[in-house]
Amino acid sequence: MSHQMNRWLLVLGVIIIAIVSVIGVAQAETPIEYGETISGSINYSTEIDTYTFSADSNDTVTIRIDGPSSRSALNTEIRLYAPNGTLLTSQWSYDNLEMLHTLPDNGEYTIMICDSGIAYTGSYSLFILRINNPSNKTPIVFGETISGSINYSTEIDTYTFSADSNDTVTIRIDGPSSRSALNTEIRLYAPNGTLLTSQWSYDNLEMLHTLPDNGEYTIMICDSGIAYIGNYSLFILRLNNPGSAPFANFTYSPKNPVVNQVIIFNATASYDPDGFITNYKWDFGDGNITSTTEKIITHSYPLKGDYVVNLTITDNSSTTNSTTRSVQVVLIDITIDLYTGWNLISLPLMPEETSIAFVLSPINGNYSIIWEYNASDTFDHWKKYDPGVPFGNDLTNMEPGKGYWIMMTSDDTLPISGTVPESTDIDLKINWNLVGFNSLDSKAIAEALSSINENYSIVWAYNTSDTADHWKKYDPGVPFGNDLINMEPGSGYWIMMTSDGILKI
Repeated sequence: MSHQMNRWLLVLGVIIIAIVSVIGVAQAETPIEYGETISGSINYSTEIDTYTFSADSNDTVTIRIDGPSSRSALNTEIRLYAPNGTLLTSQWSYDNLEMLHTLPDNGEYTIMICDSGIAYTGSYSLFILRINNPSNKTPIVFGETISGSINYSTEIDTYTFSADSNDTVTIRIDGPSSRSALNTEIRLYAPNGTLLTSQWSYDNLEMLHTLPDNGEYTIMICDSGIAYIGNYSLFILRLNNPGSAPFANFTYSPKNPVVNQVIIFNATASYDPDGFITNYKWDFGDGNITSTTEKIITHSYPLKGDYVVNLTITDNSSTTNSTTRSVQVVLIDITIDLYTGWNLISLPLMPEETSIAFVLSPINGNYSIIWEYNASDTFDHWKKYDPGVPFGNDLTNMEPGKGYWIMMTSDDTLPISGTVPESTDIDLKINWNLVGFNSLDSKAIAEALSSINENYSIVWAYNTSDTADHWKKYDPGVPFGNDLINMEPGSGYWIMMTSDGILKI
């Protein structure tokens, strides 16, 4: 019986090896970027090639495939899957193929390529482009000619220009004059990504269109049949104001700004091809509109939100042009580690809601009491909050700049979501003060306290996690023996003041 089983296992192994040798090893997913062309092949009629790309909700993508142009060769099929694995749409063709789809969610999407009838094999080229925010954009200004080329039949070249509502533009292309060469197609998109019009020709081509809105328009150039490649020249002119308009463009940093953070808006990429820019008008989307002759300006937002920033430039001929960008301003999130026993903490951020019950709600049930020391209240320095009693609490809010003692009944982590304080100044009174550290970055203690030099005599901190020595001190009068080196965000500090002062961090 054992001998017979071994023979069957041997036969099964041979069969498995044979199957693998026929169908091949399962292919890994291949990432594809917007504006990229990838060459692939279906080597077995059963094969499915898999590609992935990332997108945001409401992105619109076009996917183009150049496959064999024969019914007896690969009949390419595109299947598009959502991040959750749902099939969104599929198309197939005996020849070349273009799919357009608006995506429902943020995440990683999957493209699958196969032979639709599971009958043929062949090679193909795959291209993907995001219509609403295309990559590799080339700016073009009125009166300018740009030379370009379609190097892959699936490729789409992208150009942008700024215009105002009711401008009428003419777009001209000189392409190869042959049916078996590049058949140029022009597609014109509005600032919101809507296709306004498209035209194509075997030869040269001119498009005329009146534009509906102010903003940045997109021209896309491709081969209409996804079959040929070739060179072309592109020209654009505004008929109602033929002079060359200035080109508006700007960047901002940081790319992920937070509430109350200073943002640098830089318009040095703006230019005027036949003159110079005389004015930069910024509409920051929050009611603030500023006109300036400077290319660089700063702005901050006191509230989180998505802001549409519009830059309008004016040249020496009083011709204007505009462009917009979306700026997302968010709250900052930090966490403070808490340990069983007493903890001396502070809030480096201003919470959205300062009530103590709200701030400490993430650690409900894991703390028993919290104390604050108010140096300016000479009648009653100590304020407390006991969540177990409904009355007698005189500590009602938690804010930056103050230190707090909190008794934890178990280890936990306190998340804080908020904004950078508008002011980091802390009023200090003679004698003891319990303060917080109003910064998101640690600083050497001598540097952090430089604004009150000679106005304090000693500083203490309490480190709950250091069970060998909780207390850390800094005495500016002695050059040794200090084990308090830095002031850290989230920590509280006792400072003995020899006179009143203001701590500026």
